[in-house]
Amino acid sequence: MLMTMYLTNWAFRRVLSTNDTIIHMSPLSYNSCGCYSLESIFHTTLQCFYNQQCTDSTNAFKSIKMSFLSRSRFTINQTIESLVNELMTEEVKYDIDYRNYFDGCSPSLCIYSYIDEANVIEGVTKLIGWYGSLVRLFVE
Repeated sequence: MLMTMYLTNWAFRRVLSTNDTIIHMSPLSYNSCGCYSLESIFHTTLQCFYNQQCTDSTNAFKSIKMSFLSRSRFTINQTIESLVNELMTEEVKYDIDYRNYFDGCSPSLCIYSYIDEANVIEGVTKLIGWYGSLVRLFVE
């Protein structure tokens, strides 16, 4: 659950223990009424956001232009919650074509290189390992 800035849906709760006082956050319930500002926004539709009088009659905030709605896959009657549930995503493109990418770049040469940065400790460890193998080979 999201916490509002005004703490209308969560409250601080003090829990006393033997040595410390612990503060927990617990959700508020208004007699089983979902009366939170976030829930009221979730239940509204997009209609209000396209109407200046509904959005803000003081003109401090501008309403959304109707031309935007014609390009959207969402309808004016959908709730804000349905948009949030779909992550406000208009379109998902996941068609990956590596051949087109390669042809578009048209590299004349492709080189893969790997730089092994061996350190002194690794070198000494390998020498000791080889020495141990040789000693074991000749002793047996």
